[in-house]
Amino acid sequence: MSRLVILTEYRFQRDPTGAVWGDTQFRPESLSRYRTVFDEIALLGRVESTQHTPDGLVLLSDEPGLSVIPLPDFLGMSGALRHGHRVMRPLLGAVSPTDSLLVRVPTTSGLLLYPHLRRQRRPYAVEVVGDPSEVFAPGVLSPPLRPVVRQLSMRTTRAFCAHATVAIYVTTRTLQQKYPPGRATLAVSAPSAVVPEHRYGTARLRVLGPGDTASVTTVASLEQRYKGIHVLLGAVLDVLSEGVQLTLDVIGDGRLRPDLERQAQELGIAGQVRFLGQLTMDEVYERLAATDLFVLPSLTEGLPKALLEAMAAGCPCLASSVGGVPELLPAQYQVPPGDRSALARVMLRMLTDEQFRTAAVGVNQVTVGRVTGGDAARGREQALVRLREATALWGAGR
Repeated sequence: MSRLVILTEYRFQRDPTGAVWGDTQFRPESLSRYRTVFDEIALLGRVESTQHTPDGLVLLSDEPGLSVIPLPDFLGMSGALRHGHRVMRPLLGAVSPTDSLLVRVPTTSGLLLYPHLRRQRRPYAVEVVGDPSEVFAPGVLSPPLRPVVRQLSMRTTRAFCAHATVAIYVTTRTLQQKYPPGRATLAVSAPSAVVPEHRYGTARLRVLGPGDTASVTTVASLEQRYKGIHVLLGAVLDVLSEGVQLTLDVIGDGRLRPDLERQAQELGIAGQVRFLGQLTMDEVYERLAATDLFVLPSLTEGLPKALLEAMAAGCPCLASSVGGVPELLPAQYQVPPGDRSALARVMLRMLTDEQFRTAAVGVNQVTVGRVTGGDAARGREQALVRLREATALWGAGR
């Protein structure tokens, strides 16, 4: 039996019964991209205890062939360094010599693990899913000593990529240019999002008249400010001020939801904004099929899964020009991150200019098929096979 251990920055939830929950990125169809090569998957990440069963999350602890290995629930890079010994014990004990290891970067706990991997000359894979230069940019995340944390995270990500056995990038070129693979590294481009064929569809492309109320949708975790929902709320107010009627549906949940609901109240737009919490994938696609415009106002991204899903569903889409977004959308459907005025301006045009709003829909669906299609899947499988073989050879020589 072959097992892949995936080190992730995600914080899992453990309910009072001991069951472990995670978001939709860990549902079986999403993890199927690893199961073509490995029999078992172990997720190595922080686990937070809760007093109730989480809403809208996926039960992981009962899934066959899937396990969660808990790390202490530290907060940020300073927490990882402060509790280094408590974090390192499960990190080192979780991965046996026969296990293959994949580290999703950027990573905080991986900062502690990297020197150990180098000393052991252990094969490992990286999956590059984001850009720490954006994550720790001014106005996105503000940990203590933010500039130092930003430089350290960028340096660690470059080191992980340079010495990896295989590197799987979610972008075609953007992250590769900033965090290049080593000369001996097998590098492939393969998005972490999997959009099944049955999810491709034709969203509602209705003509919006002067008296119509437009439906705008966004899908995002509300755990961190870098999803930019606070910027979108300001832009919604600006569009409403131009006389265009709209409602905004925010799909997703997290600790910032009360703050965002309070912001909507203070802006006077609470009646036009609905916070829907976590929804099932079927419910998400039902919303996408009925929306007039999908907006992703993120301040940082890798290759955003929510945007890929909206594009595949046939939604007119608008997003910030961060991470791999320029590889997905035409330039006229991108805005600078954090720029409320630019976001409102393009939203207003998309809701009042029917031809502009719908012109890229067909191209968007072709783009999703190209980016997530067979070549990406074959490249990922080739990389994972290389990792498994290199790990077996290394383990046999110990």
